[in-house]
Amino acid sequence: MALSPADFTEPEGELRDDMFPGVDDLEADGGHVDTWLSEAKDKTGDEDAQEHWVYHRAYKAVWLRLTTNPHQADFEEDGSLRYSDRQVGSFKEMADERRESFEAIEGETDDPQPQPARSQTRSSTTRLV
Repeated sequence: MALSPADFTEPEGELRDDMFPGVDDLEADGGHVDTWLSEAKDKTGDEDAQEHWVYHRAYKAVWLRLTTNPHQADFEEDGSLRYSDRQVGSFKEMADERRESFEAIEGETDDPQPQPARSQTRSSTTRLV
């Protein structure tokens, strides 16, 4: 049976809506998961490899969001939000593990690996977008 976006979101899959703020429906046609699954299907017919590709792209997206936003923010009505370097790094590790699993099944791809993130100093006045 062919994979669908619902296979990747809770309760069937590992992805939750709160991992992607501002996204209304992860399973929507043309949405993030649908796009990543389409990419995976273009790369391979192997469903195990497709699964690893979708999770690789999802975890990479979370990692990129976390590394480009401040580690700490205070909100007037909602309290504060803080991420540790370890939390941010865990998404990079999961993305890399899924990419490696994909490549173990399919072999090397022509999609370049991102460069390691450089340490950045963040100002407490940086606003979230």
